[in-house]
Amino acid sequence: MRGRWILVSGTVLLLAVAGGTLSVLRKPAPEPSKPPAPSGPQPGDELVLSGRIRAAHIVAVPAPVDGTLDRWFVEVGQEVLEEQELGHITNQGLESAREQAEQELERAQSRVSNLEASIVASRLESARLESEAARAKSEAARLEKLYAREQLLYREGATARLKFEKVEKEYKAAQEEANNAAELSRQAGERIAKLEKDLDLAKKLLEEKQAALEEAKQDLQASLILSPADGLVLKLGVEVGQQVDRNMRELVQIAVDPALLEIVLEPERPIRALLHAGQQALVTVPEAGPDALPGQIKEVTDVHVVVEFTSPTPAVKHGMTGSVKLKLEAAPAQAPQLQ
Repeated sequence: MRGRWILVSGTVLLLAVAGGTLSVLRKPAPEPSKPPAPSGPQPGDELVLSGRIRAAHIVAVPAPVDGTLDRWFVEVGQEVLEEQELGHITNQGLESAREQAEQELERAQSRVSNLEASIVASRLESARLESEAARAKSEAARLEKLYAREQLLYREGATARLKFEKVEKEYKAAQEEANNAAELSRQAGERIAKLEKDLDLAKKLLEEKQAALEEAKQDLQASLILSPADGLVLKLGVEVGQQVDRNMRELVQIAVDPALLEIVLEPERPIRALLHAGQQALVTVPEAGPDALPGQIKEVTDVHVVVEFTSPTPAVKHGMTGSVKLKLEAAPAQAPQLQ
């Protein structure tokens, strides 16, 4: 009896093991897992990025001299012409040099005028003295003949002593007067020659002072800030009353082609990797109206993407904001990959 139960138990155990094996064999195999969907930007994606607009061609105007900015003649956003005065810088050294040059020029001019007046007066006096010397010489010559005649008569006893002495005295006085007149005339001529020499030197000095004043004025003229080209004022670097120096290379900024603009974007690195120079873009600026403006990527750097476009209206200006619609593309084979 006991042996029968053992046989039955073993049979049941074998059947149970066989049933479990068949159950495992009949269980369906699990389905293969699907690859994960790609994440991040992909070629073909379109996106819109915002950025700030700037002028494409900007000319920087440096400070011409050191000093104090005392006046601006223009405002930001104003159109200017080449050589137009933008502002003025006061330089006390230049101002003092100009004032000193003017004073020295006035003194030189005064000296020239005085010398010219002295020469005119001296020539008149010289002419009078020459005339007086000629008269005295003529009179002395007349009395000399009379004296010689009286002297001869006196020796012969044909004239009185008193008459002879009178003629002698008159002759000697006339001779002395003639000599004095001739000396005064000679001195007048020498004085005129000296004045003319002094005048030549004074005129040369006057020319030097005039040149010095012109140079001082030119230096002072350099304190004017002039526009180097036609364009639109974008920036005035300092306020009135502030100090400036020659090291300020961008005291003024001027957009020389205000219609040619750029918009600077700052997308993330994965997006920059799918953009390249020459790629087309659409730029939207509220001030230009609802229609998008055609643009093109100018450059892609490690930080920025620069899109250039042309505005049909002056309402779009440097400093405004706009948006750009781009389609991501794989970089061309020849384009260097961003690091």
